[in-house]
Amino acid sequence: MTATTVRAWSRTERMSLRTAGRGFAAVLTLGWSLAALDASPPAHAQQPGEAEKTIEFKPELPVDVNDGTGDFSFIHDPANIPEAQQIFDRFAWRLFVGMNWPTKADGQPDPAISLKQDAVEGAWRPRVWQTLAEANSLFQRYGAAPQPWTSGAYPGTFEADHYEPLTLWMYSKINNRHALNRTQIVDESLQAFTGPLVDQQGLWVRYKVYVNRTSYEYIRRNGLYSLEGQARFAADRTVSFPVDGDKIDGETFTAGTTEVKFAWKQLATYDEKANGPFVARDYDFSKNDGFKQLASKMTWNSDPSRFLVRWSYIIHNEAPTKDGVPQPDPVPVPMGMVGMHIATKTRSSPEWIWATFEHVDNVQTNDLSFVHIGGKKQRLRPIFNNPDLPTKIPNVLAPKNSRPDATGAPTDWDESLTTTPVQVTRVIPIPLATQQVNRESQRALAGLGSVFQYYELIGAQWPVRPNFPAFPSGNNSAPESIVFKTPGQMVPVYVANTTMETFFQLGVQAAGPLAQDDRLPPKQVADPTLVFGTESCVGCHYSAGMCLGFKRDAEGKLLMNEGNKVPIFGINSNAGRTGNADFSWLLQMKAQSEDAPKSTAVPAAVRGVKGAASLNDPGSDPEKNLPK
Repeated sequence: MTATTVRAWSRTERMSLRTAGRGFAAVLTLGWSLAALDASPPAHAQQPGEAEKTIEFKPELPVDVNDGTGDFSFIHDPANIPEAQQIFDRFAWRLFVGMNWPTKADGQPDPAISLKQDAVEGAWRPRVWQTLAEANSLFQRYGAAPQPWTSGAYPGTFEADHYEPLTLWMYSKINNRHALNRTQIVDESLQAFTGPLVDQQGLWVRYKVYVNRTSYEYIRRNGLYSLEGQARFAADRTVSFPVDGDKIDGETFTAGTTEVKFAWKQLATYDEKANGPFVARDYDFSKNDGFKQLASKMTWNSDPSRFLVRWSYIIHNEAPTKDGVPQPDPVPVPMGMVGMHIATKTRSSPEWIWATFEHVDNVQTNDLSFVHIGGKKQRLRPIFNNPDLPTKIPNVLAPKNSRPDATGAPTDWDESLTTTPVQVTRVIPIPLATQQVNRESQRALAGLGSVFQYYELIGAQWPVRPNFPAFPSGNNSAPESIVFKTPGQMVPVYVANTTMETFFQLGVQAAGPLAQDDRLPPKQVADPTLVFGTESCVGCHYSAGMCLGFKRDAEGKLLMNEGNKVPIFGINSNAGRTGNADFSWLLQMKAQSEDAPKSTAVPAAVRGVKGAASLNDPGSDPEKNLPK
């Protein structure tokens, strides 16, 4: 389909687009009016647990929305977008609370532990998401097969009665293909396709990705964990992640494919001046008491009672190495959750449901509110914004400043030199109707004393018309090429988390980058028309690809790049086309070749040797750095 054919549509079809567009515009700007929200929704939308006036949270993981029709016809009618959005917003909140519920050993929410009891105990118990598999445990070094996921939680990562610190921004358990497939790197320190986010204390935000059993077993059983396995699969099959009720090798999976990503802020540092060198044997970290003891020796920069806290070991971007492996700091530190993405593929939404949450203090706070930090009463301040600097340019990525390439150009960020706080600002306000659902949810959680009252839904993105074709980009193709950038006629058009898509929050910009995937070479701005916007979850993930094969010369001989085969990815996702990895970047970003590289020497520039530094940046794919 081309832009010309779009404009040749019939009058009836164009009227249909205008009708849908009004719904999109409502999401695109400030949201829907509260007056409209107060109106009674259609009877068939009033289902227990979906459109009630108050939310009752239960120890369960919902697998899909319920619009009362049985065939999802209500939510897939463009005339019902505001009411349907409320259904998806409530679903997102239930999924968020379910994922953060204290867990049983089998990875399900524990009905024996109420949120009220959890709050009284200090929310120390492991959460449901901690029983999921870290993405790096699925994608092994040199494409080795991961172990099967047995019944219950992923093996070796969780014990219900044993508290272990997380290892946030741990070095990758795999070698980074984009650094010539032979260097252990930190891959959890940078935002996707950009760089580090620095908070108001000059500390970096950290990230971690998990997958559920459905995702894990689909990738494992189909051999998609290696580049060669992906190429073999792509020869006669298409990636289609399972939804709830689907089967893999004859086994029925009740939950659809789910990926969860976190952003964490460091809440305190160890006060070595006051307490002397840290001695690990002085603390019993198999019990929560050990962390309480350590907490008394920390210098706090935030009130921990307002965060879900996980104690974590840190591996810094410039961490010292041992045998080529970056080493973590020996002192676990308290990390507060400031962002959480939950993406799940469901029967109602083959283009996935994309729900993203943030801490309520991320970018603005009530100036009249006070908290106690380190025993002192202090005015509540935003985590990522300094209200005393209203003229500071927002959402500016720090320039790279370390690990020069052969030309002397820096390819990475030195954490010790990158400490200037980013002035984070939310470009697209949270829609008013979503704010209403937030208030209802927060009131319910506050009544239980739950720490999750301090979180808010930024948006839940979903397909109005599943499998509806995407519009191509090109000169003067906006706004259709933005509103219908991806398949499914997705709403809201823009949904961006300030902790994970900070540097996509640009506001006024050329339409081209918002209408197509400009992160991948060659860089293009097909439509220079100025528009206002950010990005969205699905607007990024729609272009994810997987390996189709390896580059060869005219005689059919494999091309090599410093001892490595050069993968070909299905990444050309412009002009109305979608990537071939079914919206999951993990296949392209994490999978390694089954062939060990000929050279095992560690290059001088440890990361980003041939391009962008981030593991999450496909711009560093080696195919653009072939020998001349």
